[in-house]
Amino acid sequence: MEIFAEIIVDWPALAFVLAGLVVLVYVWPRVGRAERWTALSLALIAGLSLAHQVIFRTLADDAFITFRYALNFATGKGIVFNPGERVEGYSNFLFLVLLAALKRVGGADILTAARVVGVAASVATVIVTYCLGRRLASGDRHAGLIAALLVAASGCFAAWGPSGMETTVFALLATLIALAVMSEHWLWAGLLIGIAAMTRPDGILFLLLAAFYTLFGHSAMRQRFSALLRVSIPVVSLLGPFTLWRVHYYGHLISNAVKAKEGMPLFDQVVLGIIYVLGFVAANWPVVLLAAGVVEYSRRRKSASPWPQARAESAGPLEWFLLAYIVYVVLVGGDWMPAWRFLAPVVPLASALLVAELCARAPRLQAARRSAAGLAVAAFGLLFAASFADSNLLPAVTKMNAEVAGLSEIGQWFRRTLPPDTLVAAFDNGALSYYSQLPTIDMLGLTDEHIARSGLRGPAGLQGHLAYDYVYVAERRPAIVAFLGTSPPGQGFEAAPGPGSVADPLTPFYEPVSFWFRESRNPLGQYANILLLKSERTQIASWLAADPRVKRVPQQASFLPPSRGE
Repeated sequence: MEIFAEIIVDWPALAFVLAGLVVLVYVWPRVGRAERWTALSLALIAGLSLAHQVIFRTLADDAFITFRYALNFATGKGIVFNPGERVEGYSNFLFLVLLAALKRVGGADILTAARVVGVAASVATVIVTYCLGRRLASGDRHAGLIAALLVAASGCFAAWGPSGMETTVFALLATLIALAVMSEHWLWAGLLIGIAAMTRPDGILFLLLAAFYTLFGHSAMRQRFSALLRVSIPVVSLLGPFTLWRVHYYGHLISNAVKAKEGMPLFDQVVLGIIYVLGFVAANWPVVLLAAGVVEYSRRRKSASPWPQARAESAGPLEWFLLAYIVYVVLVGGDWMPAWRFLAPVVPLASALLVAELCARAPRLQAARRSAAGLAVAAFGLLFAASFADSNLLPAVTKMNAEVAGLSEIGQWFRRTLPPDTLVAAFDNGALSYYSQLPTIDMLGLTDEHIARSGLRGPAGLQGHLAYDYVYVAERRPAIVAFLGTSPPGQGFEAAPGPGSVADPLTPFYEPVSFWFRESRNPLGQYANILLLKSERTQIASWLAADPRVKRVPQQASFLPPSRGE
């Protein structure tokens, strides 16, 4: 992945991180004396997590698809993307409903509400990870704090707090489920699994954690059956009516968002998934290296202690579940977004498990409080530095933020200048369509039923970027086709005017037009290169150029060869 050069360091947040680590090292030896020192340490770690999220300031374009659904729901138009079209182009129902409720009841701005909820969930996950780590380590406070510190240090976790997506809410639910299962609060575990599955479909996988725990923890078949029954009752009670409503409202069992992403050969998908997971491991090499070093140190000094039975009963099922979850991520091919979104929920569970393992294998390290503090801070520092150094973390997120800013600016321009019934086709159907509020054809099919279920599939591509049907788009004659970029299409602003992306079926009907945004300071450029319907280009161009901040400029090249035509 290309490294984006426009990274601006947030020096106040960075200074807070450094100061917080110094204070944490000072407080660390006192943690065992009183709970107030533990509370202070945990508050410092929560602050470090917050500062890490501020440094990323992630804003994902896909989040705006949910925002548009939530806005339409809050304003009485139904849970739809385009009013009048019932298409299930989202996969985070409860998060969508929460945002709509905050808008409807409290008048909250949906974007702000989503980011606040995500950041709050991220900080809450850090705190719950402390509880999980402490439980796995037989009540050791330092173990819980190290687990929480690793989560706060993780760039792939911190990146998603302010993103506007449901990722950290799902991670919080995942950590709570693990805690409930290990406490054998089966009804609570089932309720949380049902809520998680309504927040994201892969939440249903947490039934495996409950199954593994009963298999490892109970020898009697009757006990296993009773535990699984108590977990299943709330899951079925939630998901049964929800599924019936979905099928009634949208007409399909499989959501449109899932269908749009199908079509890649399984082998290619698995290869992408393996590369995805290996990239995540490489980005987290400091933790892997430190863990290996501590285990090797313990082995040589012969200080390893037996793994207590109580810990084994909790850790074994969690290990198997994490393996199953990673296999699932591999099978679906990972995700096209930066910062390993699909693996972010794994971070709290893996951190708690890792620390518990280290405490069991290196009791001398556990007893040496200052040494443990030094290693914990070193692990944090190396992981934190990886956020800046790894090209798939802060560099890639910074570029994505610039893309979203450009698409937002272009969407607002459309809304200011175009009639409200103007049909637009968009390759990146997020911020542009949310801010334009115009009827929109999603060229990747997430919110378009025909493209998702009957469209063609590209021979290769990114996960979620396979479906297309340019003949269908051309037949609907949108006034504007917003490819907005050539590498890749959908990036928003560009550094120079040009023809942008095009496909053969669109060529007879559309003409490339470039506009210069005089006041934009977007690091990707100031030019929006779009396609206008030839039969109406004069009228559409005059509407768009009516904005005094935008100027039409001449093309500098002819059409490019089709990037993915028929």
